[in-house]
Amino acid sequence: MPPRCELFWPSRRLAAVLGTCKTVLALVLCCASACLDGAGAAPRHPLDPLAAEELLVIRDVLAASGRFSQNTKFAWIELEEPAKSLVERFEPGQAFPRRARLAALDFGRHKSFAVTIDLTARRLDAVQDLDPLQPGLTDYDLERARQILDSEPKIKDALVRHGLDIPGATSKSVRELFLGVGEDPALSGETGRLVRVLFISDQDAIGNFGPVLDSVMAVVDVHGGRVVQLYDVPGVPNRKVPHDIFDAQVRGTAAPAKPLRPVQPQGANFAVEGNAIRWGNWRFRFGFNVREGLVLHQVRFDDNGRQRSILYRASVSEVVSRYGDATRAWPWMEFLDEGNFGLGRFAVPVAPGREVPANAVTLSPLLPDADAGSFGRVAHDRIYVYERDAGLLMYYRQDEATVEARATELVVGFLASAGNYAYGLNWVFKQDGSFAFEAELAGQILTKPVNAGKCQGCEALRPETGAGGGGEESRPVPEDFYGTMVHPHVVGVGHQHWFNLRLDFRLPGRDPTARRISHSPTGCSPRPRRPSARPMTPTRGAGRSTILPSWALPDVRSAIPSSRSRTPRRSSRARANGVRPASPSTTSG
Repeated sequence: MPPRCELFWPSRRLAAVLGTCKTVLALVLCCASACLDGAGAAPRHPLDPLAAEELLVIRDVLAASGRFSQNTKFAWIELEEPAKSLVERFEPGQAFPRRARLAALDFGRHKSFAVTIDLTARRLDAVQDLDPLQPGLTDYDLERARQILDSEPKIKDALVRHGLDIPGATSKSVRELFLGVGEDPALSGETGRLVRVLFISDQDAIGNFGPVLDSVMAVVDVHGGRVVQLYDVPGVPNRKVPHDIFDAQVRGTAAPAKPLRPVQPQGANFAVEGNAIRWGNWRFRFGFNVREGLVLHQVRFDDNGRQRSILYRASVSEVVSRYGDATRAWPWMEFLDEGNFGLGRFAVPVAPGREVPANAVTLSPLLPDADAGSFGRVAHDRIYVYERDAGLLMYYRQDEATVEARATELVVGFLASAGNYAYGLNWVFKQDGSFAFEAELAGQILTKPVNAGKCQGCEALRPETGAGGGGEESRPVPEDFYGTMVHPHVVGVGHQHWFNLRLDFRLPGRDPTARRISHSPTGCSPRPRRPSARPMTPTRGAGRSTILPSWALPDVRSAIPSSRSRTPRRSSRARANGVRPASPSTTSG
């Protein structure tokens, strides 16, 4: 099998490669840290990310505590953000507390702990047993899962029966697809640390993601070192099909476009000062962690000299990819990219003129890494900031006289390469005081092999002809019922991507607390123009309810949309429009 491409998960960090290159990597990281302006500098604000010195404190406190065995792996290290009241009262020069939190996974004792460290006092503050909860997966979990697969002959035998060639260890010959187990009733009695594993059918391609062999699936317990479940059913013959994204013949050729390079000869209109950004009337802070990736803090807008608070905190809280195929192993195909793996871990470097426009500025945050001697590494070029043209801001013409101005937007984001997909996760700020979130998707869809050589769904749409047709009930379910035939014997499986945001609004004069309201229809007249509704009141009871910020409790007259309300327009870009400072009630999602 060709070497796995390091551009894509799951083969992002191979233990063998890291083992032979550890010394070289340490030297490179030290040099990069020394050359990078501001990376790992001492914190000057309560929300500043963990500094290099603080990561060393975390390392030393954990080592000196005596609470953790040599089989313990530390992951998900991040700043424990202080209370809002402290942050909002902070003045430059004031002292402030610093705390960190992390997950400790003891693979010897089969335990996981939530750990808190007081960085100011340099002491272990709290250790909480997480049972029965489990932290997200780590590189060590995937390494252990591969070892378990290699040690189980039944898995190798099943894959060979389905047409794969495995002369030695399974993990050396077959690409795996790792994900969480989900809510599986068959695993309700299992208490270990479980990982679900699927397998890719093409062993010769460079790209990691060929058609999924959906007739074989395993669940392994990385704590117990065993295979908990093996799913093995008759499947489709394994065929060679053109799918490799690194094959120029598969990608095809397109007439090259002349390069479009935005130029700002007088320089950018934004300024980056430490972990703060200024652009026009906008002011905000930013951070970056292994779980969420980019986080924005204290987003404000200068309204004629008055600093108006918009958001206290904004981040992507989860990216869920769910596949809609009800056959074989596909019902379990659900990826929680942030909760299971970490969007910050998936972040990849970008270059101006390549992944981002030529006028982009890139930033390199310091990320915690318990495998590094310094407990951290510089993640080069993970954050990008750039301005883009946004059409006409204003235009007026009277005879030959005109008044016009071009609109500009500020984009701040990062690119996460999560397996077969890459997500550009962008916050967009506008001159009129509004903001938006955009998710850009690129990559390669997951496919499955089928027996059909042409579109069966198309045939099923044709009316029956001839005697004895039998009607709809006699027709078998087409093999491409849950997807699209993208090539003879290959179906691209239908799926959805859900981008969930955490938006902690801090609007002036508004109560930020959330309240639960109940609502139910009370019937309607024979020919109503608008459904009627009972008044919406706060409640603590169960039943049908909605949680809204107290300032967003609607007037009953506008709570139920009319039949003429406009349906939101679909777009290839997932977009959640933000608020205008002058009109908080216009927020939409």
